[in-house]
Amino acid sequence: MTYNLEGQGTTGPKWSKRRPVAKAMLRQAQPHVVGTQEGATYRQVSQVGRDLGENYRWLGEGAEGGRNGTINAIFYDVRRLQVVDHHTFWLSGDPHTVGSNTWGGQHVRTATWILFKDKHDGDESSTYSTPTSTTDPKARTSA
Repeated sequence: MTYNLEGQGTTGPKWSKRRPVAKAMLRQAQPHVVGTQEGATYRQVSQVGRDLGENYRWLGEGAEGGRNGTINAIFYDVRRLQVVDHHTFWLSGDPHTVGSNTWGGQHVRTATWILFKDKHDGDESSTYSTPTSTTDPKARTSA
Protein backbone atom coordinates (compact mmCIF):
# COMPACT_ATOMS: atom_id res chain seq x y z
CA MET A 1 0.00 0.00 0.00
CA THR A 2 1.14 3.56 -0.61
CA TYR A 3 -0.14 6.68 1.11
CA ASN A 4 0.87 10.31 0.59
CA LEU A 5 0.52 12.06 3.93
CA GLU A 6 0.57 15.49 2.26
CA GLY A 7 2.16 16.96 5.31
CA GLN A 8 3.25 20.38 4.08
CA GLY A 9 1.64 22.78 1.69
CA THR A 10 -1.51 20.78 1.10
CA THR A 11 -4.57 22.79 0.18
CA GLY A 12 -6.89 20.06 1.41
CA PRO A 13 -8.04 19.25 4.94
CA LYS A 14 -5.49 19.48 7.74
CA TRP A 15 -3.86 16.31 9.12
CA SER A 16 -5.97 16.53 12.28
CA LYS A 17 -9.08 16.05 10.11
CA ARG A 18 -7.55 13.37 7.84
CA ARG A 19 -5.85 11.31 10.56
CA PRO A 20 -8.97 9.50 11.88
CA VAL A 21 -9.93 8.48 8.33
CA ALA A 22 -6.38 7.31 7.58
CA LYS A 23 -6.27 5.35 10.84
CA ALA A 24 -9.54 3.54 10.07
CA MET A 25 -8.37 2.71 6.54
CA LEU A 26 -5.00 1.36 7.72
CA ARG A 27 -6.52 -0.68 10.54
CA GLN A 28 -9.04 -2.23 8.18
CA ALA A 29 -6.51 -3.02 5.44
CA GLN A 30 -3.80 -4.38 7.78
CA PRO A 31 -1.19 -4.20 4.99
CA HIS A 32 2.14 -5.98 5.27
CA VAL A 33 3.88 -2.85 3.92
CA VAL A 34 2.89 0.83 3.68
CA GLY A 35 5.10 3.26 1.82
CA THR A 36 4.31 6.81 2.91
CA GLN A 37 5.38 10.01 1.24
CA GLU A 38 5.69 13.59 2.45
CA GLY A 39 5.39 13.06 6.17
CA ALA A 40 5.81 16.67 7.33
CA THR A 41 7.31 15.89 10.71
CA TYR A 42 8.68 13.03 12.74
CA ARG A 43 5.61 13.48 14.95
CA GLN A 44 3.20 12.94 12.04
CA VAL A 45 5.02 9.80 10.87
CA SER A 46 5.11 8.47 14.44
CA GLN A 47 1.36 9.02 14.70
CA VAL A 48 0.84 6.82 11.64
CA GLY A 49 2.94 4.15 13.33
CA ARG A 50 0.81 4.29 16.46
CA ASP A 51 -2.34 4.22 14.35
CA LEU A 52 -1.20 1.07 12.55
CA GLY A 53 -0.71 -0.68 15.89
CA GLU A 54 1.87 -2.53 17.92
CA ASN A 55 2.83 -4.99 15.18
CA TYR A 56 4.29 -2.30 12.91
CA ARG A 57 7.66 -0.59 12.76
CA TRP A 58 8.97 1.97 10.30
CA LEU A 59 12.20 3.15 8.70
CA GLY A 60 13.04 6.39 6.94
CA GLU A 61 15.08 9.54 7.36
CA GLY A 62 14.13 13.19 7.03
CA ALA A 63 15.20 15.17 3.97
CA GLU A 64 17.41 17.31 6.22
CA GLY A 65 18.82 14.27 8.03
CA GLY A 66 17.61 12.16 10.95
CA ARG A 67 14.22 13.33 12.18
CA ASN A 68 14.44 16.67 10.35
CA GLY A 69 12.55 17.50 7.19
CA THR A 70 10.02 15.61 5.15
CA ILE A 71 10.08 11.83 5.75
CA ASN A 72 9.21 9.11 3.24
CA ALA A 73 8.76 6.24 5.66
CA ILE A 74 8.10 2.59 5.03
CA PHE A 75 5.98 0.82 7.65
CA TYR A 76 6.01 -2.97 7.87
CA ASP A 77 4.32 -5.73 9.82
CA VAL A 78 6.96 -7.40 12.00
CA ARG A 79 4.89 -10.57 12.24
CA ARG A 80 5.41 -11.16 8.51
CA LEU A 81 8.57 -9.31 7.47
CA GLN A 82 12.18 -9.17 8.59
CA VAL A 83 14.43 -6.29 7.51
CA VAL A 84 17.57 -7.52 5.73
CA ASP A 85 18.89 -4.09 4.68
CA HIS A 86 17.64 -0.51 4.33
CA HIS A 87 18.77 2.96 3.39
CA THR A 88 17.53 6.47 2.67
CA PHE A 89 19.11 8.33 -0.24
CA TRP A 90 18.62 11.76 -1.77
CA LEU A 91 17.19 12.21 -5.26
CA SER A 92 20.12 14.17 -6.63
CA GLY A 93 23.43 13.69 -8.38
CA ASP A 94 24.93 13.25 -4.90
CA PRO A 95 22.53 10.72 -3.34
CA HIS A 96 24.54 10.03 -0.19
CA THR A 97 24.80 13.67 0.93
CA VAL A 98 22.09 14.72 3.37
CA GLY A 99 19.96 17.55 1.98
CA SER A 100 21.43 17.44 -1.53
CA ASN A 101 19.31 18.77 -4.37
CA THR A 102 21.58 18.94 -7.42
CA TRP A 103 18.74 18.38 -9.92
CA GLY A 104 17.20 21.70 -9.02
CA GLY A 105 13.81 20.55 -7.77
CA GLN A 106 11.68 22.87 -5.68
CA HIS A 107 12.10 20.57 -2.64
CA VAL A 108 14.80 18.27 -1.32
CA ARG A 109 13.52 14.76 -2.00
CA THR A 110 14.53 11.39 -0.63
CA ALA A 111 13.80 7.76 -1.29
CA THR A 112 13.67 5.07 1.37
CA TRP A 113 14.22 1.44 0.45
CA ILE A 114 14.05 -1.74 2.45
CA LEU A 115 15.03 -5.27 1.52
CA PHE A 116 12.64 -7.61 3.32
CA LYS A 117 12.68 -11.33 3.97
CA ASP A 118 9.25 -12.91 4.27
CA LYS A 119 9.08 -14.91 7.50
CA HIS A 120 6.57 -17.35 5.98
CA ASP A 121 8.35 -18.44 2.81
CA GLY A 122 11.85 -16.92 3.00
CA ASP A 123 11.43 -14.89 -0.20
CA GLU A 124 13.18 -11.53 -0.37
CA SER A 125 11.74 -8.38 -1.93
CA SER A 126 12.60 -4.68 -2.04
CA THR A 127 10.24 -1.81 -1.37
CA TYR A 128 10.88 1.84 -2.24
CA SER A 129 8.98 4.92 -1.13
CA THR A 130 9.46 8.35 -2.71
CA PRO A 131 7.48 11.19 -4.22
CA THR A 132 8.85 12.67 -7.42
CA SER A 133 8.71 16.30 -8.45
CA THR A 134 5.47 17.37 -10.07
CA THR A 135 6.76 20.77 -11.14
CA ASP A 136 10.34 20.32 -12.33
CA PRO A 137 10.83 18.13 -15.43
CA LYS A 138 14.59 17.60 -14.90
CA ALA A 139 14.15 16.50 -11.30
CA ARG A 140 11.23 14.23 -12.22
CA THR A 141 12.96 12.48 -15.12
CA SER A 142 16.28 12.19 -13.29
CA ALA A 143 14.65 10.38 -10.40
